[in-house]
Parts: sequence; C-alpha cells; structure tokens
Amino acid sequence: ALKVLTVLVQAEASLAPKLCERGAIPLVSSLLKHSSNHVLGNAALCIGELAKDERSLAVLAALPQVIEPLLAIAHHKKGQLQRNAAIALARLAKNPHCLQRIRDNHGMQI
Repeated sequence: ALKVLTVLVQAEASLAPKLCERGAIPLVSSLLKHSSNHVLGNAALCIGELAKDERSLAVLAALPQVIEPLLAIAHHKKGQLQRNAAIALARLAKNPHCLQRIRDNHGMQI
C-alpha cells in the first residue's frame, strides 16, 4: 500500500494536501522505523514527495519522528535507499525548523 501511495503522490502533486488533510502524514513518517529496507525506501521517497507541498512540509516539520530516522538511513544505508533519504532531507531543509534539526544532528555532512 505504501508503494502505491508513493507512486500516486509522485504522479499527482495534488494528492499531498489531501493526505495532509486526512492525517496520513504521521502514519507515513512512522514507517521510517520499519525493519524492511523496501518500506524504509518507500517511506523516505513518499516523505520527499510530500515535502514538496508547503502545508505537508509544515506538518512534517512538526513531527518529532522524521529527521533523525532519515539521517540514520542517509548515514548508514546504501544505494537508492540512501538517495531517497537524502532527497527527503534536502526537501525538508526548506523549512527552517527542519534545517536546524538537520544541522543539530550533523546532517549537513551528508
């Protein structure tokens, strides 16, 4: 289901505000602690896509469980999974609160 959601958000930018309105963003972000690399990669990719939307970015910035798991993925994983996390972090960094949390956690070294 997450993969389908990610593909849909990539294909149709207007879905991000709808997901935000329906409260789906915390659920997606909670998947950043999953044990499966496939789930982690799709969650990171989905968050990166959601972060393109200003309102969704504000919701993501308010969640405590987003930056640190993405940084862990970016620092410790390889390949596409690492790239998905790095892209998500770059998009989150557009928000000053997220940027500061990334800096505080030494994420600018990625």
